[in-house]
Amino acid sequence: MLGKRSKICDNNFMKNLMIETERRLFLQFLKGAKNIALVGAGGKTTTVFYAASEFVKQQKKVFITTSTKMMKPTHMVYALEEADAWWKERTFASAGTYNSVNGKISFPEEGLYREISKAADIVLMEADGSKRLPAKAPRKGEPVILSETDIVICVMGMSAVGRKISEVCFGLTEACNILNLKDTDSFFSPQMAARMLASSAGGRKYTEGKKFCVLLNQCDTQERITYAKEIRDILEKEGIMVFLQAYTKEEQEAYKKMANDISVSE
Repeated sequence: MLGKRSKICDNNFMKNLMIETERRLFLQFLKGAKNIALVGAGGKTTTVFYAASEFVKQQKKVFITTSTKMMKPTHMVYALEEADAWWKERTFASAGTYNSVNGKISFPEEGLYREISKAADIVLMEADGSKRLPAKAPRKGEPVILSETDIVICVMGMSAVGRKISEVCFGLTEACNILNLKDTDSFFSPQMAARMLASSAGGRKYTEGKKFCVLLNQCDTQERITYAKEIRDILEKEGIMVFLQAYTKEEQEAYKKMANDISVSE
């Protein structure tokens, strides 16, 4: 029993060490960028607030918004002066057009967006939707990536792998087209995930001329880590940078509060 417990502790230690290393490399990849867009599924919102927290630690003025829709975050502002006030408090500012019916924001008024983004050091833009599923193939007109975007991060949750594609993928028709699949009950394999992420109709859609990387989230079990490493091996042969990620329950709770979203859990 003691030996088994020691093995579990060793495995957890190695997983935590791996994630710590991956996070450091991920933040290094983002260094020097101002406008960062997140697309895909399975952890976009969580990653927005993780990145915001890390940039705030670096004393950066962080602006969070969306080109599509996202839950109304905390620290909403309606003028540059209000954003400045939050930045002086060493935290982020967020803005968007609020819809009281669904509790979400969409892209802010153009003038406000331009004014705050010009003053900010970092703009984090949620640029895609996924109905809370862990995988996504973009539909017509998706994602919405602005021309000034420096880096596009495509997120995929590893809880999708090994399950029926019909259960885990938003944009199922588009995913089946990319993968040449007719059977929507097919199991979503690491090879399928890599193919979808690498496709110009999938993860790389509308990313021409922009720095691009893949973030494989939910690497919280050995099986999911193994899947993620298989996907990374395939993508890195195509010159795509890939990072592994997993958020603790404590981190998820903290980012939920920032996002004003009680259902975020990634």
